[in-house]
Amino acid sequence: VSGSYTYVSGDSNPRDERDPNRPASQNKWTAWDQMFEGQAGGTIYNTLFDLSNAHIYNLGVQLNPWEDVTAKVSWWGIWLDKEFDEGANYDVTADFVMRQPDGTTLVPVVAVDERFVGNEIDAELKVQYTEDVELGFMASWFLPGDVFTDRNDEPARQFITKASVLW
Repeated sequence: VSGSYTYVSGDSNPRDERDPNRPASQNKWTAWDQMFEGQAGGTIYNTLFDLSNAHIYNLGVQLNPWEDVTAKVSWWGIWLDKEFDEGANYDVTADFVMRQPDGTTLVPVVAVDERFVGNEIDAELKVQYTEDVELGFMASWFLPGDVFTDRNDEPARQFITKASVLW
């Protein structure tokens, strides 16, 4: 059984000093430094969003039901650290964004006082096929939270298979 908590600070205005159509403000960058990417868990949310402005909770259980077989299930809950700021000097619906790792941005649906980004559930099965070969399968689901209320609330899904040769 395992559990973890990760806090990564966020910037008050993620688009500060990035918009060529407005004068740059004097605010300093106060978000989490992306050089420490090893703090991230989950597989989907870590690909969808920068590791910034979040409280991330994790609970997991791992067991070995048979010799050479490992099964693991993990839950990740993600909440924003900083709320959407309706009193800010920028348009919340247009300017409050979540930067994605590829540099593009996602504009969430604004729901004042809502911080819940979503849940992710990961299920993993590993089989030590031989001394040198490990086979694995992972299924993950990201269930969007209140930040995305008016969007398609279909969960994001991914399925991964892998074979590892150790030498």
